[in-house]
Amino acid sequence: MKFLRIDSRPQIGRQAFFAVHCRLLSFAVPCLLSTIYCLLPTASFAAFSGADKGTSSGQFLKLGAGARAAGMGEAYSAVADEASAIYWNPAALTRINGFSATFMHAALLADISYEFLGYGQKLGDRGALGLGVQYLSMPAFHETAPSGFETGTSFNPKDTGVTLACSFRLSEKYSAGISGKYIRSGIDKSASTFAADLGVLGAPFRARGADLWLSLVVQNLGGKLKFEQKSDPLPLNVKLGSSLNIMKNWLIGLDVNFPRDNRPYAALGTEYRLAHGADMGFAGRAGFNSRTLGDIGGFNGVSAGAGLDYKQFGLDYAFLPFGAIGMTHRISVTVGFGKPKAAEVPNAELENKSAAPGATVAGEETAGPEIRTWLMQLKSSAAHKRRKAAFELGKFRSVEAVKPLLELLDDENDMVCGAAARALGRIGDKRAFKPLIEALEDGSAYVRASAAKGLQYLKDGRAKKTLKKALKEEDSPDVKKAIEAALKSFYRAKK
Repeated sequence: MKFLRIDSRPQIGRQAFFAVHCRLLSFAVPCLLSTIYCLLPTASFAAFSGADKGTSSGQFLKLGAGARAAGMGEAYSAVADEASAIYWNPAALTRINGFSATFMHAALLADISYEFLGYGQKLGDRGALGLGVQYLSMPAFHETAPSGFETGTSFNPKDTGVTLACSFRLSEKYSAGISGKYIRSGIDKSASTFAADLGVLGAPFRARGADLWLSLVVQNLGGKLKFEQKSDPLPLNVKLGSSLNIMKNWLIGLDVNFPRDNRPYAALGTEYRLAHGADMGFAGRAGFNSRTLGDIGGFNGVSAGAGLDYKQFGLDYAFLPFGAIGMTHRISVTVGFGKPKAAEVPNAELENKSAAPGATVAGEETAGPEIRTWLMQLKSSAAHKRRKAAFELGKFRSVEAVKPLLELLDDENDMVCGAAARALGRIGDKRAFKPLIEALEDGSAYVRASAAKGLQYLKDGRAKKTLKKALKEEDSPDVKKAIEAALKSFYRAKK
């Protein structure tokens, strides 16, 4: 989160500055989308038909990354927040805090195995870099002569893809990403080529009180695999995605795909998480994908999965039935850590003097193992874990958490910033007053609303003048409502 220092721009007012800012965004984002459109082969838009099945090479590029995504039906381009974003949407790498690594093994049909290994690293405040490897191996099969007898020669088909991805934040709302791929496929002979993925992520928007993320991804844009004299294009795919946080621990994702070599299809998935103490969490997932409907008899097109989180580690499993053909399984392990904080967490006793009058101050008992565990989780690479930790620390009203939460106001995820703002208000420490006032000028409406809520909890009368000014200049109905509630609370307290 970056504060917009409107007062330091005397030549234009707050409204004018935001108008210019919005116009720049409205120009930059469509330009990027237009560039993607122009890069796509015209013939690809004339396809989108089941009659084109089997006309693309490199089919292993469709196999995905991560058991969490598989369990959600592959509705993941706007959900990804760890290293598998290299595959699903390179723009989503900006959601990684610190670094993230993931490994997946998939047991497919006919004893075929598939692996994905990915690593993502945050670079500065606005960028991220990722490296991913896909590897598909099949059982050996023997060459047969026209007479029907084996020649004694066997083959081990293997496919490999290596992806280098980078992403950067265009603004507080938009991120863009690009990745380059080296692809190699071999049976008795081999072929190789290069390709690229492009992605855009816009988030979070507020939709009826929920957080909405939107994405656009173009996958496998570029070369062809040529075996001897015949060359075939890669499986180009254009994907429109979204995710919606219905509740704090419940989200749904929806992706609509437009592949070169098949009819358009949709993917829908959901995930619900349950926390178990400070260190552990469970997740249940279900998904639906219409890609194989009508092609395979029996029960297919659905998926289910589960996940277990322990501190910085995650273990996920998913299974996908393919009717009478069989069932496939995926399992993945993910690990991620945020950047270590420069300053150590202060001792609660030393901070008691800084607490606002009337605030509940943490004593020796609140600085116990549970508080320390939540403080550690503030460094997690997963945004939902940082947000959960901020929420819990706010409930404990631990002064020991003030400095880490103040640092969390600079988090790249608006939902995390908002949770930190509310938690600081609940704790009631006067050091939070100025940062919360500054957060009222943030570029994110959600963060501004959370800052107003934090000031309401803080109950510092100095905020009334700033809140009244912000109310006059605010355009967002949600933020206005939060500011009005904060002002009413001051008037009630005065009475």
